Amino acid sequence: VWYSFNYGNVHYIVTPMPGGDHLPSYREKDVYAWLKNDLAHINPKTPIVVFNHDLLSNNEEFIYKKDLENRLVLNKEYNLKAWLYGHWHNHFVRMQGDVKTISTATLDKGGIDHSTSAYRVMQVDGKGNMETQLRYAYINKHVKIASIANERAALNPSKKGILELVVNSYYSDAETKSVSYKITSSEQKVVMTQAMKRKTDWTWHSSLNIPKRHDGEMLFVEVVAQFSDGTSASAKEAFVFNSSQKFDLQPTKDWTNLLENSSHVATKDNNDVKFPLHLSWVKNVAGNLFMSSPIVYNGNVYVATVDEELRGEGAVIGLDGKTGEQLWRYQTRNSVKNTIVAEAGNIYAQDAEGYLYAINAKTGKLSWEKQLEFDHLPVIIEGLASKDGILYAGTGKVLGAYDAKSGEPIWTNNSWSQNQGATSSISVNDDVLLMGAQWSALFGHDAKTGEKLWSLSKYGLSNRGATPALYGDVAYLLSSNSLFILDAKRGEILLKKELPYNVDATSTPLVTEKLIIFGTVDNGLIALDKESYEQEWKVTTKPALVYSSPYSHFPANTIETSPVLVDNMAVFGASDGIFYGVNIDTGKVLWMHETGAPIFSTVAISGNVVYGTDFGGNVYAFSNLNR
Repeated sequence: VWYSFNYGNVHYIVTPMPGGDHLPSYREKDVYAWLKNDLAHINPKTPIVVFNHDLLSNNEEFIYKKDLENRLVLNKEYNLKAWLYGHWHNHFVRMQGDVKTISTATLDKGGIDHSTSAYRVMQVDGKGNMETQLRYAYINKHVKIASIANERAALNPSKKGILELVVNSYYSDAETKSVSYKITSSEQKVVMTQAMKRKTDWTWHSSLNIPKRHDGEMLFVEVVAQFSDGTSASAKEAFVFNSSQKFDLQPTKDWTNLLENSSHVATKDNNDVKFPLHLSWVKNVAGNLFMSSPIVYNGNVYVATVDEELRGEGAVIGLDGKTGEQLWRYQTRNSVKNTIVAEAGNIYAQDAEGYLYAINAKTGKLSWEKQLEFDHLPVIIEGLASKDGILYAGTGKVLGAYDAKSGEPIWTNNSWSQNQGATSSISVNDDVLLMGAQWSALFGHDAKTGEKLWSLSKYGLSNRGATPALYGDVAYLLSSNSLFILDAKRGEILLKKELPYNVDATSTPLVTEKLIIFGTVDNGLIALDKESYEQEWKVTTKPALVYSSPYSHFPANTIETSPVLVDNMAVFGASDGIFYGVNIDTGKVLWMHETGAPIFSTVAISGNVVYGTDFGGNVYAFSNLNR
């Protein structure tokens, strides 16, 4: 269970986990004795890479010890370059001094904390410096045109007649090396052909200046993806070209939190969206977009990216709500994995290392920042909430309320600790705040003082990924295989409805006059009758492209997002990479837009616009075509 080997100029050491569900037969002193002897046989300047189930240290000192006197300081006495581990079921890379620490979640199924099913490819140079690339499992030679659907193509709102071609392509076994397109006319004449430019590990892009003589004509697009193993895949779409196509986008209302507000209950009269919807614009933000749902503030839309390989891709980005043009980009230290919010003129985000950022919404300049003092593992993947000038952030002993303008703390939780990473966002109204810790409990706090009011850990509430919706004093939430309705002030379970499907997804229920609508891990979208709590209808989505719900794997019809009510339609994105519009009276799918990359974030609505994102880093604006 412990061994070492050399490859090139690097010495690799595999060490056993010191404990787990059962105590191992070996002891730490045994491993220490072997490790000391092993290191005695190499030059201290030789680059070292260590593999272990867990991380040895959360700080900049990597000390393997037998006791206080017998210690190996791996990062000072030797040339430790990287430490590879798992245990926390999370994708997380950071620098601890000069040592790169690399955590990877489960490769063949969703992680405890909803990390994506993926493995890593490592590239190591002669000095032991390591670069990593996540590879997502189960995807077979996949290619899809994301910017064309329903015979309409997205034009650049800022450049008249310029068509934006966006393609998502992925293959688990080999890298997509190139993507090219060919456009032909109805007479089968080639209009144009060209190679596309890579934007992210999923997305490729080209701007097309199609000759005006093709106005009003049906054109046909074929894209071909070439993979590094010599194979290829193609996709086709058709659209009617209209160089003067216009959308009158009016993002008139603020959508400052997940599902509009800190209660996570979107108001019915918030928007002027009417179906059918068409894609107005799509913009790529050069980074993967995970569970950080878009927000809308003062007419602009804001998103945040993950940086699972520590390449500097983590950022908060501001886009013009009408055109999608990037206004600014603020780089964060690490991944922003969950909900960002707007309040008091700022956009707020917290990254996986526990840094809390307040960024001026207009300028993209930092207003203030704060480092939350926690143990670094598990990483912070929880989402924020904001309300009435107060920012709610963190989890466990760093859960707190902060003055949104200054960052000064109003209260901090001291009653419970962080457990495994939880994907829920903070839910708060005038009276109560709800927050949970994965594998621990759901907690209720006084929103004004932070005092813990109650905790619930029974019936599956200890391991829960979904964010509760607060309808007044009543909370609706999903956990394990049940729907719960709670008295939010007292922590009393008013209803526990066991369900015949897995609901350990991050979907917040949409409650209408007659229905309770939510996403599942394995059965798509479900609507229950509000009185009988029996199934009214079901929409079975396609199998997920990437698996994220705990222990889910191929095939699972997963929805990690929350449905939003728009024009009597439940609008949501699914892990199959498709945006759906479902009539809530009939359960019929009346609108779809396929992107070709999984969708993990909930849509945002403002005025007559629906904003959504996909994992490939694309932001979409859907609205009514101005004929």
